[in-house]
Amino acid sequence: MKKRRRVNNRVDDRVKVSKWKFNLLLFLLVFFSALFVILASFFIKEFIIREISLAPTNTINIVDCGSLDQADTEYILQNDVTSSADCFIIRANDVVLNGQGFKILFNTGGLNDNQGIGVWGANNTVVKDLKLEDGTVDGKGEFGVYVINANNTLIQNTNIKTYNASAIYISESNFTTAINNILNSSSNGIQIISSSFALVVEKSAPPPSAGGGVGSAVTGSPDPVSGGDGSGTISTLSGVIC
Repeated sequence: MKKRRRVNNRVDDRVKVSKWKFNLLLFLLVFFSALFVILASFFIKEFIIREISLAPTNTINIVDCGSLDQADTEYILQNDVTSSADCFIIRANDVVLNGQGFKILFNTGGLNDNQGIGVWGANNTVVKDLKLEDGTVDGKGEFGVYVINANNTLIQNTNIKTYNASAIYISESNFTTAINNILNSSSNGIQIISSSFALVVEKSAPPPSAGGGVGSAVTGSPDPVSGGDGSGTISTLSGVIC
């Protein structure tokens, strides 16, 4: 009888330990999930605040493609523009490119490795309110927005169409945000390489002609978002959108 009680006590102890482990695991899961949400919300707010607070002291109206190399300046597009190669290359810090809803048609010459808008080594950049399209259907390597060695870049309210390259390409750049964009690409919607803290927020459904998809990264093959599952909601802190 005593032996049976000892066995039952051991079983009870094991059950108690199992319940304790389960409760600890559940607590850790809830805790880290809440921590992730808090951190994600913080970074989203930081990006939105940065967009509002970035108010360049200089304003330049532009009517053609070219290099945007004057710091602390808002460049305001006045009309649709066309380029046989690259269109706008941003090389200075604290620059806003305001498209005012106009269209940028780039790479009409059919060459490789062009981009509609390049952000090259420039920090605190906003690209917003424009349409961007690759002018060559059978080209290769023509990115819509190409961000490299640049930190704190915001891409907002754009409609980008590319064919054999990512609509938005981010490389070796941190704190990049894409908000409310419609991306249509036969490659990746957004591709991220060696970058951290990239966020995609505010889902925007594409028009029926765009081929479906969810979020800012809406279409693309093989993946709407390179490295993730294509849901286009918010990134992990390692920089891969998932």
